[in-house]
Amino acid sequence: MAHRPNDGTRWLNPDEVRSFLRRAGMDSSRKINEVLDGYDFSNKPLYFETLHEGQVLYQFIRNASVETGAPRSGNWFCGLGATQQDLAIFGGGSGRRRYRFEVGHPFTALVGQAKPQPQNWGWAGGGRGGGTQVFVPPNYIGHLIAHGPDE
Repeated sequence: MAHRPNDGTRWLNPDEVRSFLRRAGMDSSRKINEVLDGYDFSNKPLYFETLHEGQVLYQFIRNASVETGAPRSGNWFCGLGATQQDLAIFGGGSGRRRYRFEVGHPFTALVGQAKPQPQNWGWAGGGRGGGTQVFVPPNYIGHLIAHGPDE
């Protein structure tokens, strides 16, 4: 996964992102706006990137708790060097573990910088942001192979 777009990469605007997400399995305007709100548009690149077979992504998944139940993956991923603070998330009451995923079939993802977020215990989010994050739309989640905790 590239952490910076190559020269010539076209930065996306919110309308292009909305269109892509609708085509990729998101039909809720509220959910689409939540994705847009996760990215920093203040002079930061937001772009499409084709992820290829064998590439590795990581995800900080919340640990099991009475409140959240069993751990489950979501749609937000990152590269190996990212921290929770970089992604504007934190462990909440139960903590998070980093899990490793491998691309099993090529697909296009949305890549950009995490927007700083206020701390919110409801979804264990909030932090300084600034790290590169990858959003994998619902129609492409099945293209990833989960390898479990990365420890």
